[in-house]
Amino acid sequence: MAILSQDVLRRTVLWEKRDLPGGLAPRFITHSAGFLLNAGWPVIMEGILRAGSYGPALRELLAAHRGRTLVYFLQVELAETFARHTTRPEADEFSAAEMESWFEPDDRLRLPGEVVLPQTSSLHVTVDRICRDARPRSDVDYQ
Repeated sequence: MAILSQDVLRRTVLWEKRDLPGGLAPRFITHSAGFLLNAGWPVIMEGILRAGSYGPALRELLAAHRGRTLVYFLQVELAETFARHTTRPEADEFSAAEMESWFEPDDRLRLPGEVVLPQTSSLHVTVDRICRDARPRSDVDYQ
């Protein structure tokens, strides 16, 4: 399984500190996902994939992908975002004021089948849900 982390691809590979109009990250990440999917790899794309920046590229990827796709949105309030951020190794790379300027409380992609997970969903419950949803179903032909 390939895990495409937006932070790694956008900030480390492309050196784009933020999502900016005309930035390469949305197309680069979705192109990478499409390449891996076409090679038969399961792919997890994770990160704050803002609807305004990533929505068009993700919709294009979904339209081109013949296989099964699962989309999740973790709905987290700003105070919880701050609390979670302090636990990250990158916590010192940007301030709470910067985070607040980027924060959009309900920035779902509104893609077909998108599942909204509440911030009360623990890591264990969230991972279990995604793993359960991702199991192959015997009543569906994924070919």
